[in-house]
Amino acid sequence: MFTYRVPNNGDPDALYFAELRVQCVLANQAYDQLSAYCRTVDRRSNGRICVGASPSNVIAQCVGFLSAVAVVSKILFPADKNAACRGERLRKRLALGDIPEIASRSVRNAYEHIDEKIDALRVPDADSQIWLMDTNEEACGDPIVLKRFDPVSRTIQFLGNRLDLEACKEEIVLVERSL
Repeated sequence: MFTYRVPNNGDPDALYFAELRVQCVLANQAYDQLSAYCRTVDRRSNGRICVGASPSNVIAQCVGFLSAVAVVSKILFPADKNAACRGERLRKRLALGDIPEIASRSVRNAYEHIDEKIDALRVPDADSQIWLMDTNEEACGDPIVLKRFDPVSRTIQFLGNRLDLEACKEEIVLVERSL
């Protein structure tokens, strides 16, 4: 059992900082698993033969990474106009510069609102291939792919929206170091 108590030091932002620490840990754990998967890709086969990880396990790590980064994003870049000053205050206190991957919500929103994306998906014809998930460097043919992790470019993708795993990880490190 693990319990993490937030220090009660009178700092009104202490709970936000504690939550940011936890989310950085979770993002790092998912990143480590995704990096390990990337190392198993057999480059001799153009990234198509992978050992030791099922596509569902890889996508689960992508979802874990996205979820943790989404919480960091929501704390530091709240969409709610009433909370915008809180995000600005926290970014100032942490002396965070530009962190565009964390600030962007395109891929994370696509994952979080999958029902809306499926509703809006227009399948060209009955012969179209639709893949729920893919973890290869390149898809065979021209399928519509909902969730994808490219182990060579290290990108998490959802219906064409891309998040650069390495750039996002660097930003998580910046947040972590600032805490």
